[in-house]
Amino acid sequence: MPAKPRAPRAARVAKPTPSAQQTRHLKASDRREVWRHDEGRCGFVGEDGHCCNETRGLQFAHKEPWAKGGPNTADNLGLRCPTHNALEADRDYGARFMMKKRTQKPLKVRESIARYVLRGKPCAALVDVERAQRAPGGVSYTADPLS
Repeated sequence: MPAKPRAPRAARVAKPTPSAQQTRHLKASDRREVWRHDEGRCGFVGEDGHCCNETRGLQFAHKEPWAKGGPNTADNLGLRCPTHNALEADRDYGARFMMKKRTQKPLKVRESIARYVLRGKPCAALVDVERAQRAPGGVSYTADPLS
């Protein structure tokens, strides 16, 4: 019995849903613009006007949360140290919700965090999540962006 002819590939692929079209990927041009704008420092400003000047372990954070429809544009992004990024997440989503998220078993991934060079000097930090779980002090940072 002869095999049934297959439909062309394009006809077999389902169209992506609108929710699948939104991605957390940040364009490199937006990351560079945010890095320059925040001068490679945490951009958090406290209620008393005090600015955080942390330069290690910086994360890209959304001013309007991504999960609440905030765009991945340079205008909506800023650099935050892990402490202030967690503080803003508590404000945006509630402390109880974030506490539950933080106690979940983390994924075994290696994430790069703010891998940029500012004025010819490497300013990057890498977090090895798997190694951080074993480390007695928590998260371990590496200054070499190529390791």
